Amino acid sequence: MSDYSRHALIARLVRAMRNKDSWTARTQIHKSLFALQVLFSLPEQLALPFTLYRHGAYSFELDQQIREMEFYDALRPERHLHYGPRYVPTSGGEMLIEKHGPAARPWQPAIDFIANRVSTKNVRQLEALSTVMWVSTEEHGDQRPDKSAIIVRVRELKPHLGEQEVDAAYVEFLRLREEAARISTPAAA
Repeated sequence: MSDYSRHALIARLVRAMRNKDSWTARTQIHKSLFALQVLFSLPEQLALPFTLYRHGAYSFELDQQIREMEFYDALRPERHLHYGPRYVPTSGGEMLIEKHGPAARPWQPAIDFIANRVSTKNVRQLEALSTVMWVSTEEHGDQRPDKSAIIVRVRELKPHLGEQEVDAAYVEFLRLREEAARISTPAAA
């Protein structure tokens, strides 16, 4: 499977995010794609590696994928005074979705869920949520540490986040995971 299938997934995600009035800047795209991967277990050919970085989960490869999509005009940054760019799928992005999107098409309910429930959060909420997801899944795998251990670890990693913010992010992660389990995806089949 080519990078074009992954690009089609990213274009679908950005389109769904825009439909929910998400800002669709790189931060929102990174955190939303990470949540999609964590909550829905995307197959390896669609997933990207993430690391914990300054503001939560981050993928250097996703940045590269976005640059490639800009290069061949599948995504276009819209510049805004006083803010960074937000991305919009172009007609080239829509053609990409149609031509290379079959692998991503079955994931549309999950994409819509993420666009609705995750991408509309503010940057600080996204940082807290993606860090909670990172600590819960990447650092601990299937061990499922208790709430207090996760909150302590997130506060160690992100001391600027308050305990209430981290607690709210943890509760939201549990709620999202429960709701995501009810959405039919190829991974659930």
